[in-house]
Order: sequence, then structure tokens, then C-alpha cells
Amino acid sequence: MKYKLIDFIPGEPREVQTGTCELCFGTTTECDDTFILEDENGKQYDIDSTYWSWGDMFEIVVDNVIDFAAWLEKQDVPEEDGMNWGTLERLVDEYYDKKDKVSY
Repeated sequence: MKYKLIDFIPGEPREVQTGTCELCFGTTTECDDTFILEDENGKQYDIDSTYWSWGDMFEIVVDNVIDFAAWLEKQDVPEEDGMNWGTLERLVDEYYDKKDKVSY
């Protein structure tokens, strides 16, 4: 399945609490961007850049959204993976792996 990034909506930075107890409590800055992707059938997916699990924040960060969008259009994502936060995170990791191997 082919996907393309049709919009990127930057979020407003805000301070959030992390951790679930006084031992691991902390604060950090969250900027919950939104990636809007569209598959080859026209179905759209709105995926937030942050994911929370038990007080831990995981974040998808793309340094060059335009370059990533061009790279993403060429990728073939297995249909059984679907498009969700985990799939997008894996694709961003693959993008950075390929980018690191390119010499300028």
C-alpha cells in the first residue's frame, strides 16, 4: 500500500507531566504535531506525533517534513501493517536509516 503525507500540522509546545509515581515524576515539553496521511484508495489517517504509555511519552520527530514526504511516497507498506502510530514510527526510523547511509 502506498501512502502520501498530505498535511503536517505543527502543535503548540506545552509542558506536561511524565511518570506515574513520585519516584519517576518529571516534566517535559510536548509538541503534539499531527501527520495527515492518505493511502492509495483515498482513506485519510490523522496520526499524532506523541504516544503515551504508563506516563512515558514517545515522540515521532521528523527534521525535514518535505524530504520525508517525498521518501514516503516511494515506499510500499504491507497492507497488514495498516497505518497507525507504530507503523509511522517504523517508517520514520527507516527513513533516518536510509538517510544516514547516503553520503553527501
